[in-house]
Amino acid sequence: MTRAASRSGYIDQWRGVSVLAVVIYHANPDRLLLGTRIPASIVSLLQLCVARLGPLGVDTFFVISGFLITQLLLKEESQTGSVSLSAFYVRRATRILPAMLVYVLIVMIASAAGLIRLEPFEGVKAVSFLCNTSFVTCKWEFSQLWSLGIEEQFYLLWPLLLIVSGPRLRVPLAAVITAVAATCALIPGLVVRDLYNNGLAVYCLSSGVLFALSPNYRAVFKAVKTPAWVMLIPLLLVTPLCGNGHWEFGHPVALLTIPPILVSVVLARDGDVFGPQLSEGLRKVGLISYSVYIWHWLATWRYIQPEFRILSVLAIPLALACYRYIELPLIAAGRRWSNAIIEARRQALPA
Repeated sequence: MTRAASRSGYIDQWRGVSVLAVVIYHANPDRLLLGTRIPASIVSLLQLCVARLGPLGVDTFFVISGFLITQLLLKEESQTGSVSLSAFYVRRATRILPAMLVYVLIVMIASAAGLIRLEPFEGVKAVSFLCNTSFVTCKWEFSQLWSLGIEEQFYLLWPLLLIVSGPRLRVPLAAVITAVAATCALIPGLVVRDLYNNGLAVYCLSSGVLFALSPNYRAVFKAVKTPAWVMLIPLLLVTPLCGNGHWEFGHPVALLTIPPILVSVVLARDGDVFGPQLSEGLRKVGLISYSVYIWHWLATWRYIQPEFRILSVLAIPLALACYRYIELPLIAAGRRWSNAIIEARRQALPA
């Protein structure tokens, strides 16, 4: 297995790039240029770029997630002869739930203290992992959890499908899912709700899955020798705009190119993204990207109530504290618990 096929620093660097793209998008830096002497054409160009950064960053996370989750499942199957769903769900639960639950708890405490106005059941809706669907409408304070809904739905379904399909049918199944998701991504009424294109999200996830499963699929992308930064330019151009509370479609053909370009740039390469020092910084940001994604949302509260501007200053320190004192201990505990489940299952097998 190549370094790129495992948990490489290169992928963590792209996690860092992705979360910074999301943070920049929500920070709206182009607003700082309004009213300055900078030409309006340049400001407009910056606005277009910023409006594409958020969706592109999240799409990158989905591609990485599809790849890494599938690799972990295949690795366990190779080492133990099977996949333990209980061990997998323990790892995912201890990875995802703690930071999210602490955030939701603090938001609900703020509501109980009268700082914001939320109904008691809003916290339940937030942790339902359905914020990306038409069944649940989450309040602004929990809007970033839509992508976690897609992730959790993927965690619930894909391991089951991987086990049931067996080695022979996995690649064809993943290819069919990819084709269906790509088609759904082009139908606004079917998969788009405000900012959320669920079809494109599944298309990105399944593209990462295919890269993990199929040597032929990997060979196609690894044959591409175009420099990564050259490919990022058209990627930024084809990514649909996201603003004013709505996701805007681009040209259908352009939309279909997003996951393949991300796979080629993020998964089919290795090394450094922007040079040794900057790449190491991005890798470190990538390690804390989940907490940053959860907690940076506090900085957007100023859009609904200006008096919350101070939260912009607190968001990153809270993310760092969450990573150090919540994420790391619970991830380690989850791994120990998962390993114990796998070991108990191994010992229970007949000699």
